[in-house]
Amino acid sequence: MLYRIGTTAEIPSLPSHFPEKLITEVFQGLVVLDCEYGENRNYLESGGYSVILETCEDIQEFATTLDVVNRPSEWATLIDNTGYISALYIFNDDFSIMVYMKSEIMPQIIRKELYEE
Repeated sequence: MLYRIGTTAEIPSLPSHFPEKLITEVFQGLVVLDCEYGENRNYLESGGYSVILETCEDIQEFATTLDVVNRPSEWATLIDNTGYISALYIFNDDFSIMVYMKSEIMPQIIRKELYEE
C-alpha cells in the first residue's frame, strides 16, 4: 500500500510494521517541511511530502504523480538495516517529494545510482 505523509502529525497513522529507523527518517524530513512551510499547509501544493512504497503496484500507482522508474533522483541512499531506501526528488525551490521504498523493488535507475553499476 502507498502511504503519503505530509506532516509530522500524520506519523502516528502509519502502520506499526514499518521499521523504527524508517519512521525516524520520515519524521526528521517532515520536521523540516513543517518548520519551513507550516504544519497546516496543503502539502500537495506547498513544501512537499514523503511517500512510502512497498510494492511494484505502489510504484505504478505513484507514477501518476512521479515516475520513479525513469526520473533520476537528486540523491538516494540505503537506510541502514531496514530493507528500505530513500530518494529525494526536487520539483522547484518550494516543492519536493521524499520517496521511501523497499530496496527489493527499487528501480534500476536508483540501483545504478546507489551501486554505481
